Amino acid sequence: MTPTKYPGVNWEKIEERAAGFGYKFTYFDFSGNTEKTSRKFCLDLSGGQDPKKSFKRCCMAACTVAVQNGRIATCSFVFNMRHFNKYFGKNVPVTGEDYIDIYKAQTMQEIVDFVNRPIPLCAYCKSMGVEIAGGWRKTEYAITEWI
Repeated sequence: MTPTKYPGVNWEKIEERAAGFGYKFTYFDFSGNTEKTSRKFCLDLSGGQDPKKSFKRCCMAACTVAVQNGRIATCSFVFNMRHFNKYFGKNVPVTGEDYIDIYKAQTMQEIVDFVNRPIPLCAYCKSMGVEIAGGWRKTEYAITEWI
């Protein structure tokens, strides 16, 4: 197991319980001393970013893929943007070019190539805009948390 160390959780008790079952885990950041921080992924609602530059600078690109209903996307925003759009009344477009259908892909190499290149949604991401927003906290449901 590699859990993220969120605050307000009795990690000592969880470690003891896991050890009782013969399990040992390390924390996601490889340190038991670091608590989770909140990060802010900044969006450009105009879609004015260079997709290639956004992809090259992205901390999720080609290493954190999302899977939903037989589709693979380079990042989780592809499958979650609909929630953002609905909640904030926006229309950041997600198209069939933002994911690949594993049932339609002809080869594994086609999937590998897909996740290693920018997608149209990258034009809406200020990947250099990732900020540490301080200690972990619950959302305030404000658009300023995203732009």
